[in-house]
Amino acid sequence: MKEKLVVKKDGTQMLYRGDGTLGLVADKYGNKTFYEEDGKTVSSREDKNGNRTCYRQNGTVLSKSDNKGNVIRYRENGTVWGREDSQGNVTSYYDNGKTVQCRKDTKGNETYYYEDGKTVMSREDANGNVIGYQKDGKTVAYRKDAAGNMTCYQKDGKTVLRREDNKGNAIGYLDDGKTIAYKEDAKGNRTVLRNELKTQSLLFSAGNLLAQAGEKIGHFMDQVIGETGRPEQPSKMVAKSRTRTPSVVRGKKLNPKDGRVNAFNKRVDARTAAPKGKANAKSSATRRTVAQRPVRNNSGR
Repeated sequence: MKEKLVVKKDGTQMLYRGDGTLGLVADKYGNKTFYEEDGKTVSSREDKNGNRTCYRQNGTVLSKSDNKGNVIRYRENGTVWGREDSQGNVTSYYDNGKTVQCRKDTKGNETYYYEDGKTVMSREDANGNVIGYQKDGKTVAYRKDAAGNMTCYQKDGKTVLRREDNKGNAIGYLDDGKTIAYKEDAKGNRTVLRNELKTQSLLFSAGNLLAQAGEKIGHFMDQVIGETGRPEQPSKMVAKSRTRTPSVVRGKKLNPKDGRVNAFNKRVDARTAAPKGKANAKSSATRRTVAQRPVRNNSGR
């Protein structure tokens, strides 16, 4: 069936689809109302000047646009999600609808901000190269190229902390940024080569669980740097040095009182593991260092 146009005495025009559902109503002043396929739910309204408001099926405002091409988009709760000017520059906002989260220009360059809406979190160019910044918005936290290779830096923003290729293989460095501390494969298996002064031995258990054995000499930089993502998943970057004791070694839990490994008798070494069910010889707690893999945040906004 063909569309049908009905004109009322007051000048109102009603356009029906071929299936008989109402598609459009225009009054004599030029204001228009568009309907969804059910002929009842309003999809958008447009005034005589060309300004349009679009709605979701539940009736909440989806967007508003003026006759110059500027657009404001809304979340379902009514807060502003983003604004786009007539040139194509886009600004998106955090949940409150006021604090700027991201700005994107017409060339495709994007700048993301921390929750204050002013301090730069990261910059991404049109080619996909990213520079992430620490909380001051100036010191570089990491660099990631378009291919997915990433380099993380220590607090000074210059000394290398970790390098990771686009396959997930990584190399961690000591405080000098040159000496290799560990190597890690794409599955998360980590081989610790050395801390500041002493080589450590390693134990692996099922499920790629890594445990390190050896006395604590010096420390590893334990820096957690989130991989900055899109507005919906902002991340926080923290840099701090600390000593940690692994909770599991070769699948065995540590004694919570003194930190000793219940699975071993004299030294924390797989070769001297005590038989199951026999008491372990008393020994002083052995401190160990765990160099964690940077944690990726797959969130925020």
